[in-house]
Amino acid sequence: MSIPEIEETAKAAQEVAKTAGKAIDASRELGGFFSRVFGGSLEQLAGIGEDYLTVYRRTRQLRLAKRYEEIRKELSFDGEIKPVELKFGLPLIAAASIENDDQLQDLYARLLATATNPDSKIEAKRAFVSMLQDLGPLEVLLIDLIYSSPNTPANIVRTGGFPERYSTNLDNANARPSAEVELALWNLVRIGCIEPGGTYGGGSSIAAVTLTSLGRALVEAAIKVPTR
Repeated sequence: MSIPEIEETAKAAQEVAKTAGKAIDASRELGGFFSRVFGGSLEQLAGIGEDYLTVYRRTRQLRLAKRYEEIRKELSFDGEIKPVELKFGLPLIAAASIENDDQLQDLYARLLATATNPDSKIEAKRAFVSMLQDLGPLEVLLIDLIYSSPNTPANIVRTGGFPERYSTNLDNANARPSAEVELALWNLVRIGCIEPGGTYGGGSSIAAVTLTSLGRALVEAAIKVPTR
């Protein structure tokens, strides 16, 4: 082997070593995060990273860990961390690891912050993880609008002006939103976040909806988490 070839081989070996070193550092950082969230030694949790991570998932998990800490500070959750059960935490981290939308991944970080807050009055249900997986940015915007809507009789929210504005008494009570918004609203109905209004013919209409108790709990656990 010539000297240039030896030098190139050495350079390649150095790059491999650097990459391996970064991977080890990332694994240690994630190990500390898993240990805090789940409770228990790093030895007990050592297999989690290798079981669930690819390079892409590792990157997304590192972002999740960072946003989790940031959100805890934003919400003044500065006390002890309550470990979560693996049957809740592992599906959450697995789902968050493949979520490529930062806004949507933040919902998992907020849900995890709620779940690990011993002072939280909101129960972070395991079902919330699968519900978040079925939400897109438009659904999140719509359920936020419904949750934050002004008080109305029977808590009925008319959706004809969504997502730009709330409907008023001057609007047609049966006005329906655009097809895209209507599909997103029906998706929220499907996963149990809202209920459609009834029609005179005995059917259902998305022109007026109400927020379910399950939908309210999801919002308060992962979207609009109350501060301490």
